[in-house]
Amino acid sequence: MIAWLLLAVAALLFTLALLIPRSAGYGLRLLRDAAEQAWWLLAIAGVITIALEAVAGSALNEFVREMNSALRRNEAMHKEIAKQITAGVELSVLRAVPPAQALTAVLANVYGSSPYNSEVVTSLLGGEGRELDRSDLTISEHTEVDYRLLRVDEDTYNLVMQVGYSFKDRVPADKFIIFATSDATLRDSIVVGCPQPLFELWFVPDDPIKSLFHESVDRMLPSVRIDLKYLDEFGNSVNLLDHKPELTEVRVGRWQDYLTFFREPLGNLQQLRPEHFMSSLRVFEIDLGRIAGSEGKIRTIQQLRLRSMTLQRVADNYCFWQAPYPCFVDRMHIDATSLALDSHDEFLFRLQTFAFRSHSAPARWARPDEVKELDVRSWLLPGHGVALLWKRVTDDGTAERR
Repeated sequence: MIAWLLLAVAALLFTLALLIPRSAGYGLRLLRDAAEQAWWLLAIAGVITIALEAVAGSALNEFVREMNSALRRNEAMHKEIAKQITAGVELSVLRAVPPAQALTAVLANVYGSSPYNSEVVTSLLGGEGRELDRSDLTISEHTEVDYRLLRVDEDTYNLVMQVGYSFKDRVPADKFIIFATSDATLRDSIVVGCPQPLFELWFVPDDPIKSLFHESVDRMLPSVRIDLKYLDEFGNSVNLLDHKPELTEVRVGRWQDYLTFFREPLGNLQQLRPEHFMSSLRVFEIDLGRIAGSEGKIRTIQQLRLRSMTLQRVADNYCFWQAPYPCFVDRMHIDATSLALDSHDEFLFRLQTFAFRSHSAPARWARPDEVKELDVRSWLLPGHGVALLWKRVTDDGTAERR
């Protein structure tokens, strides 16, 4: 505004100077010269003022932009700090209560209050979750599963199983429990009904006419081998490889100590009577402390690998592995090349996962050399697993349709 006023006055003086002729008297000439000098000065001042206003305006705009940017950064920083504080408070609250209590509250809020939520809590946590330090939880963050099928005779084959677990948190345990059953109800209930931190479940489908259950279990016992990595009482890491453990059979009267549904209902499963399952369930205990022997007392388990061999029926047309607790499985290895007795007894196979990322590989019936490995790469919870299905090449024209 000032610049334009100066220029307007300069224009008036310039006009005045033009109106006074050079032949005018001495006084008018002095007025003319003064007008010319004032015009030049005001014109220069106006131009300078315009330049200064332009520079000042640009600086002011830049200043305003910088201020707005700083305010936005400050707002984002405050939001991030508020988010971190909220997350810290939430984490502190979660750490202040047992895991089961926190998860039960969440499930009750989402699913609704129900006594059946306890099964979900146990499956997700890998245990009862009543201890603040999570010492009653068993979670394998890296799990390796290897199955090998070896034909014995026309009707049976040996299933060689090797499963390795690496635990997310060191598991304080002094025993390992093995459940062997041919009952489908027990097969589906043991994984959520066992309060023990370390256990394994073997399902042996049985023939109602010619029972193989007890024979299969008896033949399995000598084949059991265990690898163990643990911390001793002094905090030293100890490895025990290819150990043949002593399996002590648990009498029927003590089954309730290892399976909660023998002493109380479990979700929608009513309390079961142990004597009804004497022909379809056997329970074995491995004393891990005895395995350590003179090496020192076991404080916590870091890794465990179990190998065994059970007698199965070829006519079942399937075998499977089921996660006993939350397990992250990268892949499962299968060797079914020895299931056939000869070149005229060929089989086709399919692998099927029952997990969050359920898929089959391949998605058709295939030769045994095409199902050697299944990429699982998923968390498997109790109830999740991997099944290997098979049928003879000659069954139902499979050879022509594959």
